[in-house]
Amino acid sequence: MAITTVVEATKAKLAAARDGALKSIDPNINDNAFLNFLALVKTKDEKDEGKVKLFPRKKYIKDLAHLFQHEKLLLIPKSRQMTISWLAVAYCVWRAYTRPNQLILWQSKNFDDAAAMVFDRDDPQVARASFVCWHLPEYIFDRPKPSQGNLLWNNGSIVKAIKQGADVIRSRAASVIISDEMGFQEEAANAYMAAKPAITGGGQFIGISSANAGFFWDLVEDVA
Repeated sequence: MAITTVVEATKAKLAAARDGALKSIDPNINDNAFLNFLALVKTKDEKDEGKVKLFPRKKYIKDLAHLFQHEKLLLIPKSRQMTISWLAVAYCVWRAYTRPNQLILWQSKNFDDAAAMVFDRDDPQVARASFVCWHLPEYIFDRPKPSQGNLLWNNGSIVKAIKQGADVIRSRAASVIISDEMGFQEEAANAYMAAKPAITGGGQFIGISSANAGFFWDLVEDVA
């Protein structure tokens, strides 16, 4: 077989694999699109010498993946070792890849904490969202353009790190707001109230926190 024919056959196989993968993660045609995306995601285990690992396929992860994709208001009390922050990061990346012109805000207590989850220190291997992007199959996914605390996709979607508080949320019509360690943000109540118009307008709010008394836990009990 001629070299040209082999190359063309390889390209055709890659194109077919790419098309199949993109269909499997398309939320418009697949009810489990985010869960399918997780099968392509790799994480780094800081507790195990930074080893790169496939995303765990535990039952609670599958259940949460469905909720991430379909619920407009989601509050997740967490404990350590549950991989919830990695799940939320992967969701932001999936959402940016599969839907154009998304404004996805990652809110932490301070900007440095938020940037450490999105893009940090000019190195895509440092922050979690950029790590996920840079370890996806390149024949399927283009890489976003990074800057400190931001990842910008060619389709107009952006994941943006912000500090706690209502100001940025109030001034932007966000598609998704992730409030990380919401129970430790003194301005969580104001931020949530500022997010309510975005939620009622079709946006999504996901609050995540480990144990700490305050607004987050009151909100969890109210919603339950």
